[in-house]
Amino acid sequence: MRFLVLVLFWLIAADADAQGVNHDQPVMVCPAEAGDTVPPDFGRAGCRSVPLQAVDPQGRALWVRLSVTVAPELIETGGPLGLFISGKASSEIWIGGRRIGANGVPAATPEAEVPGRIDAVIFLPPGTLSAGENEIVLSLSAQHGLVRLNYPLQHIGVYAYQDPTSFILAAYWPALVTLGLFGAGFVVFGVLAIRGDDREGSALMALLPLAAAGQLVAETLRGFWSYPYPVQDFRLIAITGFAVVFGGALIALVSLRTTRMSPIRRALVTGGTLVVTLLAVGLAGAFDTKTALALVIPAFAGITLSAWNALSGRRSAWIWAAALSTFVFAYLLPDGLFLDRHFYFVVAGLLLALFFLHAISLVRERRQRRAEEARARKLETALDLARERARPSDLAIAAPGRMEKVSTARISHLSGAGDYVEIHTDDGRTLLHGGSLSALEETLPATFLRVHRSHIVNTLFVTALEREASGTGLLTLSTGTVIPVSRRILPAVRQALGVVAGAP
Repeated sequence: MRFLVLVLFWLIAADADAQGVNHDQPVMVCPAEAGDTVPPDFGRAGCRSVPLQAVDPQGRALWVRLSVTVAPELIETGGPLGLFISGKASSEIWIGGRRIGANGVPAATPEAEVPGRIDAVIFLPPGTLSAGENEIVLSLSAQHGLVRLNYPLQHIGVYAYQDPTSFILAAYWPALVTLGLFGAGFVVFGVLAIRGDDREGSALMALLPLAAAGQLVAETLRGFWSYPYPVQDFRLIAITGFAVVFGGALIALVSLRTTRMSPIRRALVTGGTLVVTLLAVGLAGAFDTKTALALVIPAFAGITLSAWNALSGRRSAWIWAAALSTFVFAYLLPDGLFLDRHFYFVVAGLLLALFFLHAISLVRERRQRRAEEARARKLETALDLARERARPSDLAIAAPGRMEKVSTARISHLSGAGDYVEIHTDDGRTLLHGGSLSALEETLPATFLRVHRSHIVNTLFVTALEREASGTGLLTLSTGTVIPVSRRILPAVRQALGVVAGAP
């Protein structure tokens, strides 16, 4: 983040003929003393020269004297100028012995200090500065905060007056386009985690975009809100925290997808990687380094794990090894924008790859499920046929004035006839049953198949199935009867007859 702020101000300076103070430029620093209300004599005891990046007002109050070079072209434009201050501090600006403005109220105690904004611009009245070297004195303090930063003061410079969040957001918006994909990934994989079979994998894949989205929102917050500087500590902690969650979910997902390890061993791998990551994060100084380690250590572990399993015969692990190698390569790019931009595009690409792999997995699972269902139906039909041949069931027929039982093995087909059902047997008889075809269908064994809204056939009597030009079908029974088959269920009839034909 510090690098991004410096790059942004450098670009604005190049475009606007402005001048910022270089981070290693020497400045004079004096501790504030009781009673200081105006800039002190910088030759007094305790004053020293340090680089701008070494100025640290955290937990104390300082006076800082520095020199800013203003290009003649910037003065000649006649437009309003502003002194931009980016850092964790409250500040007051003095030029030529005159107080110009303030960002918050710097003070020697937390009670007296009013925190300034993290990125502020202070209007410079016309005539305040001249072309060339200008001496500026700052009163700084940072009495509030949760953690101590290595580089609390990030940039100071004179530019054409504008809202500092506008150009910070301009640098962030390319990464913001990935936020929609992160949201979609969380929703899709979250639903799959709730409703699908692969709950653990889907839950981890939902956690990845959620953590990346949280990190992106925390990262870009500075472009939407010039917040009071104490918020910076919470923001940096949030960025690193989301990075740790992302890294933990990543190594857990890689161990799940690329290995055949038991849940206990996978938990040990994930837990071990997290322990190493947390130790490295705790020992690192700058928050940028902490965040980078939280992401890169799990990625390296994932590359090692994927490559090992790919060499052991799991070819799909090469995809993970390649994706994670791209992740690490983006971190090694020399422009220093990995945490601010590249990370989110790499994660977006990883999500797209996960969508693709998951879609392939779903197609494969559906094919496998359909094949298993077909085998189950075939087995069930075979068992029903075997039972029917070994011990045919009887069908109770409610004939007018009497009840009669007929063995289902002797029934060739049944046809609807108004409020009755005609039951045809293998000896040419036709029995009339008082009831509906649908009610009988539920009592008949699995060897009977409804091929038309008016006809049910005993598949043991079927000798041929023909398809007519109109799309309907004709079933020929061993009794010589021809039964129509409706176009809508013809494919199902063909499949069912194939199952029956293949049954033992």
